[in-house]
Amino acid sequence: MNAANTLTNAKELAVWARLAREAQNKTQSEVALAAGVSRAWLIRFEAGAVRAELFRVFDVLAALGYGLTPQPLREPVNR
Repeated sequence: MNAANTLTNAKELAVWARLAREAQNKTQSEVALAAGVSRAWLIRFEAGAVRAELFRVFDVLAALGYGLTPQPLREPVNR
């Protein structure tokens, strides 16, 4: 993540989701069940290894009690 803690790529989102799950003392199985995904899929997502379908990412975030609010970046991200 950058200095402002803004997520700018899928890997950062995956790490953030894992940290949020751990902060809530939830298991991968609990979050996977609540999100309607397999535990294996969640493990791969948290590791950044999955080219995750966007709808599943939103399901995982919702299972953790979060959504996304788009906001302008302070500086453009060049890829």
